[in-house]
Amino acid sequence: DEAEAAYRRAIELDPADAWPWNNLGNLLADPLQRFDEAEAAYRRAIELDPAVEDADWACMKLGKLLEQQNRPDEAIKVLARASERNTPLRSFFQRWAAFLKDHALVESVQRALRANDPTALREALRRLRAESTEAGTWVDEALVEGVLAPALTKGTAARALLELLRELGFEPSARPLLLAFEAAIANRPQSLDELEPEVQGAAKRMFQRLTGGEKPPTELGIG
Repeated sequence: DEAEAAYRRAIELDPADAWPWNNLGNLLADPLQRFDEAEAAYRRAIELDPAVEDADWACMKLGKLLEQQNRPDEAIKVLARASERNTPLRSFFQRWAAFLKDHALVESVQRALRANDPTALREALRRLRAESTEAGTWVDEALVEGVLAPALTKGTAARALLELLRELGFEPSARPLLLAFEAAIANRPQSLDELEPEVQGAAKRMFQRLTGGEKPPTELGIG
């Protein structure tokens, strides 16, 4: 309570200074967990000082807050606007926005699979193929363990999914994954031994992950 009062007093003394708004947002987000007020504080900091370091900190905190509240579209907008500024963190904001966008695309595929909706699945996969920006999407846990591995338990549905992925043009960018998926469907891991060396190792790692034999690599982490 005293810390909040101190930050609010600092804001009164200099309403144009973004830094107290940043610190107030941090306090409101954690430990007070007054998320709506924290969001408003971060947005005020960005509004006051859109071109300097204070805004970068506010954008990072606001992006993380929105991500934690499962509001990826809003987080992407904040990060995309931040990446338009002349800031040393431009590439960081761009990568983070791309990471969130790709995860949102994969989640739409997961929802379509859970709903057993072929039309929605085709559209979700088409968008994933067309709009994904990170090469790491094709080895991401959400796609490998969250989409393809569960499909292996559904018999002919897994084969239909593989055919759809190839029809939509996933083969060039995700060839090791699709070869591993095909081998897992047929339960023929030995078929991967026949692949060219530059593909074989990646395909075997994907096979292990699809069949539960290996943990996924660490993906992009935003702290």
